[in-house]
Amino acid sequence: MKKEYVLLGIIIVFWSFSFIIIDNLLMFITPITIAFYRFIIASFTLLLITVFEKIWKKKNSSMKNDQEISKNNEVLINNFNSRKRDYILILACSSLGGSLFYIVQYNAIELIGPSTSALLVCLLSPIFITILSIIYFNEKLDSLKIISFILATIGTLILMLRGDLNNLNLFSENFFGNILGISQPIIWAVYSILLKKLTKKLTPIQIMRYVIYIGTLELFIFVIFMGELDIFIENFLNPYVILNIAYLAIIASVIGGILWASSMKKLEASKVASFLYAEPFLTLLFSFVLGIEQDILVPLFGGILILIAVIIITSG
Repeated sequence: MKKEYVLLGIIIVFWSFSFIIIDNLLMFITPITIAFYRFIIASFTLLLITVFEKIWKKKNSSMKNDQEISKNNEVLINNFNSRKRDYILILACSSLGGSLFYIVQYNAIELIGPSTSALLVCLLSPIFITILSIIYFNEKLDSLKIISFILATIGTLILMLRGDLNNLNLFSENFFGNILGISQPIIWAVYSILLKKLTKKLTPIQIMRYVIYIGTLELFIFVIFMGELDIFIENFLNPYVILNIAYLAIIASVIGGILWASSMKKLEASKVASFLYAEPFLTLLFSFVLGIEQDILVPLFGGILILIAVIIITSG
């Protein structure tokens, strides 16, 4: 078994529990503030990694002669000039996979709960990635994929309804939450396709730096615009909030993001995406054990239908 698969499996467990942590944090602070806290700590973590990385490189390159250093500087300049053409792609990735995705996800968790949100984003992401691949890469659309899309649609409706037709009411809180829930996999699918292109030119750690740093700036603008700076300052020294945010930032964002980008670089996108299948079911299990989710049969049935659809698509 490739080590990439083992590492992906580990991070999926961490990601699945992050939905529970976010649900708990929403009792103290708002979705945008959670995302801003998360990105600040992630930015600081990446900054430390960068500093240690430069110290290590400087220590190991101290014996190089002036000619070798000059040659390396020339390569760095050429790389910089090459990357200038990718700024739009970098900005798109940071906005989609950074600030926008987390704002949408946290609001979805607040409105429809951690398990439903996890089921929608994790199981529908491979579906939307396949749809985008059909459109963008002109992949073949056969009868099996059509059947899979129908099954996925039925499963999604079951998750949205949860046994209550009022959830389709345009003015209900759950309806807006469901719209946000479905928006998650769409955003993540677009991000994953763009990320696949970006990994051809940048390393996973470089991508994470761009996503986190730019995302932090964008979220700061959101916090100011939404008038939530007071909430951010009030909870800055709350140990419970900071410890939970540290888990989300360091383990889920930095480590998880680097592993995800690294996997997208080394493995096929569809194979990497397939690891997301287990995440929502783990979140559902955690929710049930902790008493957050009382009835797991309906979401479990809807999730299994979508899972069957995903398996048919990826095995075709």
